Amino acid sequence: NVRSALVFDVGSLYTRVGLVSEQQVCTFSSHVAPKVMRATHKNLGEFKESQQKRKEQWQEEVPLLVQEDIGNEQTFRTPMNSNFLVDCEALEYLIQGVYSELSLSPLESPVIFLTSTLMPLENKAKIMEIMFEKLGVPALYTESSALMSLLSQNVNTGLVVESGDSGTLVVPIINCVPIESACKMYPIAGNHITQQMLRTLLEKPVNEGITLPMARSLKHQYANLSQCDIGNHCKIGYIQQGGYTRNVELGRDSLRCAEQLFQSVQCVQDQASPQGLQHIILDAVTRATKTHETRQTLFHNVLPCGGNTQLQGFDERLVKELNNLGAQAKVIQSNGENQRSNMATRGGMIFSLLPQVRDQYFTKQMYEEVGTQYPISIE
Repeated sequence: NVRSALVFDVGSLYTRVGLVSEQQVCTFSSHVAPKVMRATHKNLGEFKESQQKRKEQWQEEVPLLVQEDIGNEQTFRTPMNSNFLVDCEALEYLIQGVYSELSLSPLESPVIFLTSTLMPLENKAKIMEIMFEKLGVPALYTESSALMSLLSQNVNTGLVVESGDSGTLVVPIINCVPIESACKMYPIAGNHITQQMLRTLLEKPVNEGITLPMARSLKHQYANLSQCDIGNHCKIGYIQQGGYTRNVELGRDSLRCAEQLFQSVQCVQDQASPQGLQHIILDAVTRATKTHETRQTLFHNVLPCGGNTQLQGFDERLVKELNNLGAQAKVIQSNGENQRSNMATRGGMIFSLLPQVRDQYFTKQMYEEVGTQYPISIE
């Protein structure tokens, strides 16, 4: 099969990659680098061997991580934080690591690079520099990850709620156009919930030694946003290194660690926030359009995506809170192949197969002629 595109969706916690062929969509979901170290390739072989050991130890898929010892310390960096590219060097080494892991050359395939709808143009320009100057890809197309998520559901007008590790972004999309002026950020996301889970766990002496990765896993398994009675405490099992099951006690506060998504956030980064995600969504829809019919369409096509939206009871709670505000909201139900954490990647892969897209890549030749002044996203 002739490869036609490689799709990158780089988040602050995970990166997912989609490999596309001319004949079919070949899914390759890669959990890459929860944290990216300042890195070179000289120790990739040693690292892959250590990753295999970790995989056997933890009995689960582990992230690909490009790393380097810096003196006696290992400095972890992440290339993306919320809407922003914060470390160009980390992004370069991360992508090089992906190509190495896939045994591909950057020269072989064009790239579709998914970004936050609110990513600044200067950040997109830096991505172009890395892709063309450092990696030498033949062509590049950048697009909103929220739009790709919506298109993966065969919907062109809807309200995308992207909730990942570092932020939650609400993106109204009308006729395949993200309304940037109406996009709204909510400062609570996965990392805040994980930290809250860890704090509540460590309040109990029996939970001594619980780490952040353990708390993240427990959050995804047991955090509950439904408003049913969950009792005061429960005992659960957790697979720890060595293959034995450890009982971890979660009190009510642990199970409710995600409540901050829908409750008032008094002050985050010196800015007062409304009384929860539902108010942010209502404000975004109000800003997006004055037409009652279009607002109804947005509320009837609410698409939660990102790993944080897979918490127990998220959909039910989101709809209830929005309906309490008179929204009459409905959530788009995705099928098994469109898991929320991979939705944008799959949408980008489908998007890459559209005939009209293939003629609109920004090629390396164009970059050499006009630099980053060329429009970075084709509407």
